[in-house]
Amino acid sequence: MMFGRVNSPVNFQTTKQKLASLAGLIWMVGQPAIALPLAQMSLAQRGVPLKPPVLPTQTSQPQNLQPQNLQPQNLQPQNLQPQNLQPQNLQPKTPQPQASTTVQQYQAAGVTFSAPAGFSPLQPLGGETVGIIFPAAAAQTRHVSVRLADLSPTARGIASLSPRDLAEYARFNFFGISNPPQQTQTRRFLGQSVTGDILMQSNRNGGTSYIEFYIVPLSEQRQVAIAFEVDTELPLSLLENTIKTVTESLRELPSKKKRR
Repeated sequence: MMFGRVNSPVNFQTTKQKLASLAGLIWMVGQPAIALPLAQMSLAQRGVPLKPPVLPTQTSQPQNLQPQNLQPQNLQPQNLQPQNLQPQNLQPKTPQPQASTTVQQYQAAGVTFSAPAGFSPLQPLGGETVGIIFPAAAAQTRHVSVRLADLSPTARGIASLSPRDLAEYARFNFFGISNPPQQTQTRRFLGQSVTGDILMQSNRNGGTSYIEFYIVPLSEQRQVAIAFEVDTELPLSLLENTIKTVTESLRELPSKKKRR
């Protein structure tokens, strides 16, 4: 019995389906909207990690936070010092008199004393007083003055007055000071402590004067009244320097009896 090889019949239907599927796949790959997902799926299937697209980065520091903008103009060192605090602006607008360190000698009311240079010669200064003023030509303007009055026992019968009554009497009648004292002040005259009065009074220049008034005991029951005065528009240091010079240099003159 003879056997021969039998060929299987070709399944044309299956082959046709495969070709159609392959053609469809080729068409899909050619489409842009489908090609990228398929390519990505292919890369994922192969284990290749997908990298996200790199986007351009922008600075996260806005313009107003740049270092040059963090120091505003009004914080610059030159702006931290206001114009009205500049040393040249702290000085008075009008020139102020300045007492010199040199001194001048005076003699009046039974005493001799020195005063800073720039004071006037000795002259009558109202009432029964004599004295000096600074600046020398400032009698009708704001000034510093030192006025003195001799309170000898024979002067208007003042020997019987108490120290307080004598001070009030001398202030009003000799110096024309009518305001009551506001407080007291103690200074050294002729090696002894003397307590005087501090007063404020209107002056003839339309301002206000600060006054220190003292009665200094001398020998033989004599006394001298001294008033230191400064317009309050002037620096008080001018008066303080004057008082210091006068009190440190004050000396009693020999009485007329001793001179004989």
